[in-house]
Amino acid sequence: MARDETALHDGTHGGTHVLTQVGLGISIVLTSLTGVICWWGYTQFYFEPGSVSPADYQGALTTELVTAAILLAGTLAVRHFRGQPWLHVLTGFGILLQLALAAGELDGATTPVDPDDISPDTYSFVLSLQPPFLIPTSWPLLALVLAALIRVLWSRTRRPRPDR
Repeated sequence: MARDETALHDGTHGGTHVLTQVGLGISIVLTSLTGVICWWGYTQFYFEPGSVSPADYQGALTTELVTAAILLAGTLAVRHFRGQPWLHVLTGFGILLQLALAAGELDGATTPVDPDDISPDTYSFVLSLQPPFLIPTSWPLLALVLAALIRVLWSRTRRPRPDR
């Protein structure tokens, strides 16, 4: 029994290790899509050309940076679950994708508001933080990050402390 527990802990237990690696990979790709979905929703979903306001670009920029932060937190889950090096590369690619999308939003986000616009859109930081957490594509990675945090906290509280 001790041998099986050691094998599972070391990540050498074949089926469990492969499923963990595949699950991590899928969750990273899905989370990377979250930023693309937010970018499309904020800046490309309009039927009328030129109808995207600076507030829309600012919202897209915020959601992409939040998605990059979620992916950065995902590196902790990859490390905790002993992810393969390709998972770190995949996570890095996802973060770079979010930063590239955010860089593309800078010009639109810093454009002055059109004075002829009757009711200009206003940017809300709080509302822009929500989409990466509300879109289901980021949920698997958030769940894995939460599971890793719980396992770390649980193992630290369960360790016997040496008497001083």
